[in-house]
Amino acid sequence: AVLLGITIDFGLHVYFALLHGKGSRAELLQAVSRPVLFGGLTTLSAFAMLLLSELPGQRQLAIFAMAGIVAAILLALFVLPHFIGKGSPSNALPRRYSRHIYDAIPNLRWVVLLFWLVVVILSASQAPRLKINGELRQLSYLPTELRQAEQLLAEVWGNMRGRALVFTGATDLQTALQRNEQVWQLLGQHQIQADAVSLAPLLASKQTQQQRLQEWQSFWQQQRGTTQESVNLAGAKYGFAADAFTPFFSRLSQSPEQIEIERLEHWGLGGLLENLLLNEGQNYQLLTLIPDQPELISRLEAELTRMPGVTLVSQTRFGRQLSQEIASDFNRFIFFAGLAVLVLLLLLFRRLSDVLLALLPVLTGLLVMFGGMGWLGLEMNLFNVVASILIIGLGVDYGIFGLP
Repeated sequence: AVLLGITIDFGLHVYFALLHGKGSRAELLQAVSRPVLFGGLTTLSAFAMLLLSELPGQRQLAIFAMAGIVAAILLALFVLPHFIGKGSPSNALPRRYSRHIYDAIPNLRWVVLLFWLVVVILSASQAPRLKINGELRQLSYLPTELRQAEQLLAEVWGNMRGRALVFTGATDLQTALQRNEQVWQLLGQHQIQADAVSLAPLLASKQTQQQRLQEWQSFWQQQRGTTQESVNLAGAKYGFAADAFTPFFSRLSQSPEQIEIERLEHWGLGGLLENLLLNEGQNYQLLTLIPDQPELISRLEAELTRMPGVTLVSQTRFGRQLSQEIASDFNRFIFFAGLAVLVLLLLLFRRLSDVLLALLPVLTGLLVMFGGMGWLGLEMNLFNVVASILIIGLGVDYGIFGLP
């Protein structure tokens, strides 16, 4: 659809030049070929800047668009003239319409210039408000019914889409569990354990379990007598037999077995393990879910990346990185596209005043687009970057054909 809008201009210029122009067909075709060719070259140079992008989709778009533009230029200059006959005097515009509108209304020129100046000033004041958003969700349409269903699902089961993933991996299970415990301790330091989902409180490493068992045994040896006496006195008060709690204390005196995956599966927690513990051959991955909040991710990012075997997967983080990449690409595109267009215009017009006049439409178009988006609160995304390239390529064409 975009190529239709761009490439039809080449044919229209050739058509009207040959049908209504004055002179021989060769002279008319020679006169119109130069602006058509340079107009096409400026559009090609603008799209060629997308080849510098780090995103494969934008590079593919550049190749696709450039191929279509080259084909349209060649068809307009070498094929279309064979199908256009010389226009007759009746095809010329009536005399009363040939008079320029500014000659008929002299003051209209100043009204237009004043209106243009006001629009430019307003756009320039709003353009700094424009922001770049790399959030991929903003590029897709979400129906109202689906949005309401997701909201209901989040209220009942929690907002899973709004969570970031922390993968903790190692070549053996015990090392992976120890690293997962370190992540859990870090979440405790930031007071977000209540909002996190992790196996760390349920399945600790053997080393941690042994340490906790030793701490318990040390505590129980010191507090066993006092605890038994207090419990028996309280039990007698409520009518319990003297030996009612003996099995309980005997159980506490035994050394418990360590908790392993098989025991959790026996307890009916196999589904939870399948979701939070991934085993791929010799590699183990433990998954922790945390709220995907920009401020929280910014605080945790540096500390998590320093931990060995820990990978943070966050849409908020990815969106921020993509926004930085889009901003970098955008600045690079605008600079190189503007430089290429400027060089081509200098070769075409050879006068700085004409070059500046030819650049006036494209500069105004870009400024109005940026100012309008800033005023409306719209954000720059992948599509808007391509739209900027289109405005550069098309706006320069209008400037070229607008000059006498």
